[in-house]
Amino acid sequence: MPTEPLIGLAITIGATFLIGMIVGFVLMVASLVVRRQGSVVAARLLTSGPSGGLFAIAIYLLTLEFFPIALRILLIGLYLATAIPLFVLVLRAKIRFAPIGRGRS
Repeated sequence: MPTEPLIGLAITIGATFLIGMIVGFVLMVASLVVRRQGSVVAARLLTSGPSGGLFAIAIYLLTLEFFPIALRILLIGLYLATAIPLFVLVLRAKIRFAPIGRGRS
C-alpha cells in the first residue's frame, strides 16, 4: 500500500478542520462584535475541529511502520471510536446564544 497518498489525505483532512476552526473563531469574534451574540455556525466550526483532527491521526497511523500492526489497529480503533461519536454530537447539538447584556447602569 503506498503511504504518500495516505499521508497527503491525513494532512488534507487535518488542515481542512484546522482552517475550519480558525474560520469559526473569526466568525465568532465578528459576530460578538457586530451583533453582540454568538454564531451557531461558528460554534459548530470550532467544535468540529478536534474530531477532524482525530480522523486525520487515525489515517496517518495507517502509514507508520515502526508500530506493530496490533498496536496500530488498537490506536486507530481508539481514535475512530472517539472521533465518530464526537462528530455526531457536534452536528446534533442544539446550540443557542443569548444576547450579551450591556451591564447594569
